[in-house]
Amino acid sequence: MKHIFLCITGALSIILLTIIFSSCGSSNLLVEDTVLVNVQSYVRGLDGQAEKYFKAEKYREALELYKGLKSTKENLLYKGIAAYHVGEIDLSLRSLIDSYSNGNRDKRLYVYMADNYLTQGKYEQATSFYKNYLRFIDKDSPERNETIHKIKRCGFAKDYKYVDQRAFVENLGESVNTIYDELSALQSPGNPNKYYFSSNRNGSTGGLRSEDGTKDNIYGSYSSDMYAIETTGGNWNFVSSIDPVLNTPRHDIIQDFSRGGEILYYLKTNDFKEGSFLTDTFRIDRELVKFPRVMQCPIVGDLGDRDIRVFDDNTYLFSSIRKGGYGGYDLYFLTKEDGVWSDPINLGPEINSSFDEITPYLTSNGSKLYFSSNRINSMGGYDVYESDFGLETSKWSKPANLGLPINSSRDDIYFRLAADGLSGMMSSNRVESMGGHDLFMVYFKNQIQDQMNLIYTVPFLKVRESKLLEEVSKAEEIAIAKEDKKDSIGVIIESEEEVVVEAEEKKDYSGMKKREVVIASLLYGASENIINPQNLTQLNRVIETLKIFPEASVEITGHAVKEGLPEFDLYFSIKRAEKAADYLKQNGISSNRIFLRGVGTQYSIVSSSNVILSNKYNRRLELRIVAPSEVPLRVIYNNPSIPDQSKDKKAKKFTAFQSGLKYKISLIATKQMYKDPIIRIESDVMIDKEIGTENYQYTVGIFETYSHARSAKSRLTSTNQYNSISIETYIDGRIVDRNNISSLQSKYPDLINFINYEMSN
Repeated sequence: MKHIFLCITGALSIILLTIIFSSCGSSNLLVEDTVLVNVQSYVRGLDGQAEKYFKAEKYREALELYKGLKSTKENLLYKGIAAYHVGEIDLSLRSLIDSYSNGNRDKRLYVYMADNYLTQGKYEQATSFYKNYLRFIDKDSPERNETIHKIKRCGFAKDYKYVDQRAFVENLGESVNTIYDELSALQSPGNPNKYYFSSNRNGSTGGLRSEDGTKDNIYGSYSSDMYAIETTGGNWNFVSSIDPVLNTPRHDIIQDFSRGGEILYYLKTNDFKEGSFLTDTFRIDRELVKFPRVMQCPIVGDLGDRDIRVFDDNTYLFSSIRKGGYGGYDLYFLTKEDGVWSDPINLGPEINSSFDEITPYLTSNGSKLYFSSNRINSMGGYDVYESDFGLETSKWSKPANLGLPINSSRDDIYFRLAADGLSGMMSSNRVESMGGHDLFMVYFKNQIQDQMNLIYTVPFLKVRESKLLEEVSKAEEIAIAKEDKKDSIGVIIESEEEVVVEAEEKKDYSGMKKREVVIASLLYGASENIINPQNLTQLNRVIETLKIFPEASVEITGHAVKEGLPEFDLYFSIKRAEKAADYLKQNGISSNRIFLRGVGTQYSIVSSSNVILSNKYNRRLELRIVAPSEVPLRVIYNNPSIPDQSKDKKAKKFTAFQSGLKYKISLIATKQMYKDPIIRIESDVMIDKEIGTENYQYTVGIFETYSHARSAKSRLTSTNQYNSISIETYIDGRIVDRNNISSLQSKYPDLINFINYEMSN
C-alpha cells in the first residue's frame, strides 16, 4: 500500500499549489487551469487504479482507494462490495444504502445487501433482498437456483439458531491469524500443544504471483505455505514456517499425519482444483532419497480429489468432485488389503447430497464423522455436520448441523477434534475473523467420547461395498419458490443512527433525587441464549443507568452448572459474560466501564440436588452496578426466591468477597484457556477481564488477611511450578491498582503488611 499513500501525498501537493497560484492574481490563471487539469487527471487515475484492484479481487487495496474517491453511486457500490469481502459489514451496508439512495438499481446491490444481512444473522431482511434479486435473474440461470437455496438456508437458520449450544468458539488472535487465509489446522501427533496449518500470508514462498504463476507484485496473490504454532501457558507463540523443502511457490495445503506421526501428507496445487498429493517423512536430517514423494494410492488431485483424512495406514477418507457422485463434492473412502488399494467408494446418500461435502474427519473409534457441507439446512455457507454410524442399523445417521456458535452465516470448514475430545480446531471466514479464513478453537462443554477409544477396524467398513453403492440418486430437484413481488427494497433499508458515546466528565448531581433501579440476573438456560427478550430488558436498564450516571460502571459475573471439566466450565462462564458485554458496547457503553468475571460452578445459589431449579438459576450472569457514593443511585438486586431446602451456601462466600478488603493470588495472564491442574486443586479460582484488553487474568483463593495469602503463596511456590505468581488486593470485589494502595491503608490497616512485604522493592 506504500505507493497509494505516496500518490495521495502528491495530490495534496497539487491542490496546495493551486491555492497558492490562485492567490497571486489573474496573471496566473493559465497555470491554475493547468494544475486543476492535473488534479482531475490524478483523480481519474485513482479511479482506474481502484477499478483494477477490484477486478483483480484485491478488495482490501480497492477499498482503501474507494474510501478517498468521490461518492458517486458507482463508487459507493464498489466500496460496499469491497467492504463486504474484507469483513467491514457496517461500512458495506452504509455504502450500499447510499448508492441506492443516489439512484443506483444495479442488481449487485440487492444481492450484497442480502449477503450482508445474512452475515449479521438478520435472516428476514436477507430473505427479502434475495427475493428482490430474483427479479433480475433469468429463470434458466444456475444463479437463480443458488439464490433460492440461499432463501431456504435463511428459513432454516432463522429457527435453528435457538438450539442448545454445545461449545464456545474463540479466534486464535492476531499472533496466529492474519488478513489472509489460515486453513487446515492439524494437531501434532506428538505434542498436543502444537498445531500445523497452511496460510497464504505475506512472506509466503514465491511472493505475489498471478494465476499463471508469474510474479505480479501489484495484482498478484500469495500462495499457501505450511506453518507451525505452539501454545505455552495459554498463549500462542510466534508462527514459524516449516521445512523450506516442502514450501514452494505453489499452494502447499497440509492434509494429515499418519497415525504415528511419521509421515506428513500434503497437497501441492495451483488452483485448488487440480494438484498432486505428496508424502514426507518430516525429518530435518534428510537424505536425498527421502525428499517428498508423490503419494501412491488412487486419490488423485487432478481428478478433483482433496481433503484427505488418514484414519490409519490402510484407511483414508477424502472429498472429490470426480464423476459418479451425487452432485458437487462427495465424501469417499478407500482401504488397503495385502498391500493393494481398493477403488474409492462413495459414502452414499446417507452422507452425501446434491450439494458439496468436504473436509471429512473421522473420530478415533471410527464411528463419528464430521464434515462441512453447503446443503440447504445450513446457517448460510459451509457448516460443520456430524453423523454416527450405527452398529445395529449398519447405516450412518442423518447428518446433524452442529449449530451456533460452531457454525456461522459464512463458511466453517476443516473441523478436526483434538486428541482429548474436549476441543477442536477449524477455519472460518465469519465476521469475527481478521480477514479471509481464520483459525478458531472450539471448546466443547462435554467430552466427545468417540475420540477416546482407538480402534483398528473401522465399523462402517464391515458393510459390503455393494450395499454402499446400490443406491444412486439423481440430482435433487428444487422447486422454484414463488416470487414475492410485493417485497420492496424500501421496506428494508433504514437510516442508520450513530451510536452516541456518553461524555466522560463528571456530572453535577446537586438537587437530583436519588434514583432507584431494580436489576435481575441474566438467565441463559441450556440454549446459551444470552440476548433473549427477558435479558434484554435487564441489559437495556443497565445501559440507561450508565448513560444517566457516567461515573458508574458495571460488573458481569458468569456462573455455570457442571457440564464438563472444571477448567472448561470456568472458561465458558467468562465467555458468556463477554456476550453480554458486547451488547453493552454496541449500545454506546465504553469498554473501560465494563468489568467481567467468570467463576464457573463454584458459587451456586441452588443445590445441585434440585436439578430443575439448579439448571434454571445457576446458569446465570450476575449484574452489579458500581458507582461512587456521591452518585444519587440506589440499585436493588432482584434475586430469585429459592426454597431454604434448595439453597446452596457457597453463594454467600462470593457475596462476602464483594465486600471489604480481600486478597487473591494471581496465577497467570493468558489469551486462551488455562488448563493447568491447579484449576481443579485450588479453591475460589476466578477469571477476570477488563474489556478492551486481550488477557484473561486467572486468580485463586480468597483470603481475609495478607498473612493467610502469603502462606498460600509460599505453599504454591515451594513446588517450583508457580514461581511467577503474586498476591493482589481486592476491595469490594475489584482489584486495586498498587499505585493507590498507600492511600487506603488508614481505612484498611491490614494493607500495611502488604505494603511492607509486596511493595518494599
